[in-house]
Amino acid sequence: MDEPNMEADGGRQKRQAKNEKPWKAYPPETYRDTIAELVHFSSKTVNSNAALVGVRLASDDALDAPYVSARTLMARNISLSLDYGKGGAAMAGICKQVNAVVRNTPFAKDASPEERAAIEKAMTDACSSSFSVGLGYVDHRLRQILIPKEGSEGGYVSMTPITAGGVCELLFEKNNGLVSSHNAACEEARKHAGKPEGDENGGSAPHMEICKLRQAQFGIGGSNPQNVGGLVRAMQRPLFVDAPRSTDDLRTAFSFYYKGISLDFSPSGPLGQALRAYVDFRQPNGLDDGPARPGRTTLKVRQEEEALLGNIAAIVLQRAEEAGELLRDYAAMLPQARNPETGDRALVSPKLRPLAMRALLDPSLRDSTWPRDMAWLVIDGMERAPSVKGNLMLVLDVTATATVAGLLEEAFR
Repeated sequence: MDEPNMEADGGRQKRQAKNEKPWKAYPPETYRDTIAELVHFSSKTVNSNAALVGVRLASDDALDAPYVSARTLMARNISLSLDYGKGGAAMAGICKQVNAVVRNTPFAKDASPEERAAIEKAMTDACSSSFSVGLGYVDHRLRQILIPKEGSEGGYVSMTPITAGGVCELLFEKNNGLVSSHNAACEEARKHAGKPEGDENGGSAPHMEICKLRQAQFGIGGSNPQNVGGLVRAMQRPLFVDAPRSTDDLRTAFSFYYKGISLDFSPSGPLGQALRAYVDFRQPNGLDDGPARPGRTTLKVRQEEEALLGNIAAIVLQRAEEAGELLRDYAAMLPQARNPETGDRALVSPKLRPLAMRALLDPSLRDSTWPRDMAWLVIDGMERAPSVKGNLMLVLDVTATATVAGLLEEAFR
């Protein structure tokens, strides 16, 4: 067996050691003064050119409420990292050493006992006391929003939204953030999709599908984020969520899930109009005068018939695509069933019938027989369609029905 490449490993460790700046000793008062002005919220993360506004919450600012924020996390005894608001890159080195001691990382091994004691004492004091700076006025570079507040002049107060870097670190820190870890687990689950682990009895263990959380990319901090704050990099990948939607869309999604789409050939709808165009085409071209005689159906007539029926199929497929998009948008709110055929999450109810309608909305279920089944499903709707006068819009004999079925099948294939 080959021996491990100790020379290569040693070279890599040397390069890492060379790139990492050594511990720099500071007097205890430097740590005390720095930590005393650390904050949870800094206006510099909104606009680096804005005048500094910094706020640090005290332990008694904790709030027990059913949402995630700095105050609600504090109410659950979750410690949030503090950040510097002024000092830029010069402050980054001091804060890096403070965090190393607080988190007891290997980098802090060179800290003297005096430094450790000063950092731990100053952090204890800071975390139990509030602090603010720059609250005298609002810089014109900072956005403001109006929030309703009872008893205020005009019924509103003006607020400047500022994000707590410590909350972002908890969620988005590259290696240990909750969202980052969740998405890493999602990627790992996708790699093993279709490879269920065996249980003790040799069977297959069911697996839960993990939804990846979408994230945006913000250029907060510019090319040198440490000039703005030490936690800014964790703020650059926020969650990406859709805008609120009406409840009507959700009801429609549930209808698609359980009932599929309606193949409505009523005269006023797009399908009805497309069917009317086909009906108006048949009579002048002798397609409703009994069995076709040799030479009656020309190539041009055949091509026009294909185009008219293809238009009907295209409208059906377009409706299905729009319905599928809505179903995917609301997938998290719909029942979490699985397709018995594939084991994948079901886009529509596995109980939806006919099967051709299920496959219409969920293309993963389409097999070689689906185009034919779908053609007959559409023909059934066409033959039920009423005309403006109340009669049936289309009446086909056996031969014509077979021809239409063949052309629709090709259109759906």
